[in-house]
Amino acid sequence: MDLLLSPSFPSHAKDLMTKHHTPGLAIALVQDDVVHSAAYGYASLHPPEPCTTETLFDIASASKSLTAAAVALLVEDCERFPEVRWGAKMCELLPEDFVMGEEGWTREYTVATHLIEHKTGQTFPDFLEERFFRPLGMDSTNLQPARARSKGLGPRIATGHTWLKEKGEYIAFQAVESPEDQGAGSIMTSVNDYIKYIRAIMNQSPPFTETVYRGLLKPRTIQDPEGKDKLPFTSPVLYVAGWETVYYRGYEVVSHDGSVTGWGSTHFFLPGLGFGGCVFGNGDEAFLVAGVLMREFIDAKLGMSEVERPDWDGILSGQEEDGDGDEEERLRQELCPGIEGAQPQELPLDGYTGDYHNAGYHSYVVQVGHGGLFVDATDRSFACTMVFEHVCGQTKYLVRLRDFLDGGEDLVKAEFRLQGGKAVAMGLGLEDEMEELIWFDRV
Repeated sequence: MDLLLSPSFPSHAKDLMTKHHTPGLAIALVQDDVVHSAAYGYASLHPPEPCTTETLFDIASASKSLTAAAVALLVEDCERFPEVRWGAKMCELLPEDFVMGEEGWTREYTVATHLIEHKTGQTFPDFLEERFFRPLGMDSTNLQPARARSKGLGPRIATGHTWLKEKGEYIAFQAVESPEDQGAGSIMTSVNDYIKYIRAIMNQSPPFTETVYRGLLKPRTIQDPEGKDKLPFTSPVLYVAGWETVYYRGYEVVSHDGSVTGWGSTHFFLPGLGFGGCVFGNGDEAFLVAGVLMREFIDAKLGMSEVERPDWDGILSGQEEDGDGDEEERLRQELCPGIEGAQPQELPLDGYTGDYHNAGYHSYVVQVGHGGLFVDATDRSFACTMVFEHVCGQTKYLVRLRDFLDGGEDLVKAEFRLQGGKAVAMGLGLEDEMEELIWFDRV
């Protein structure tokens, strides 16, 4: 708490916000049952609206912890739902709706919300409100911005911002509905509300029992087992259920970041010290600001002197830059090992054009444009365009996927399956955590 309450902290926070183009920032910390919160900057730049501790943010993937907690409540209710248990396969719990039996698919968050709705007869937003938000007094927290707006909370929702470096200006936009990622994001909340959730899970107070708590924090997978991206004084990351855990200087830290176009967040707690918090911002790099401040708060809590504390801004910023690397060349080599330069496109482009459909991702229409194959998918919540660049074999491509909202660009792999010189299916690398491509059948 001392760092947040220190006279020098506001200027430090604002310096980080300026460096990382984050217009508004809100913070709440809890020590046992004592909470302090603060806010800086602007929830909206045009017109200027100050950011407050009651400003609502999209906390993106930090939302996953609530989905995991919701499943944990079903696991604990063994009388009503004896079949819902940790380790159960979704294909067994939802045999009519989910057929993939591999273990890795049992933790998919959107499917988990369908399980909750199927078993309880409630919509997932209603379940969250009844079991978490209302009992904890989180009166301003909702799933999806439309639900918040329907309750008259629209004026409190922060505007999302993306910094255009080449123009030296922001793009501003309102929070949009994203029903397809229900369970993996789109919780709209304030730090004053969300800290109540952090306090409840950390202190194992209702609705969190010891059984629920232990089920949530049981280690399930090891991220980066070789420790290539390990941070100073920090163990490898263990993914639990909607959270990540590490040991920092011997203390367990439970946390999870969230990042989506225009917003970023983190939430955390240290079980052994009764200390936790949340940091939300409304810029693309807000997650970076949040990650720096979380670690600075932890160092201060552990009594680290200034000389003992790592330069978290330098470390995390450098890690982000290093992560970019030569992504294009890496993907080219994955598609076509040993290739030097792209091979020419020889087959006529009209052999690839047409409608491609996937039951989960709906349809993409491949057409000719921008000097090659092109997709205009600006008609959906994940609005984007795709430009295909041939790499090899007349089947393997790199795709420049440009986010229509913020202009940001990602590189993804793509592949076509051909029969008789005509494409019959298209695979796209739309999911970072999957090695497999998402396949679309040509219709």
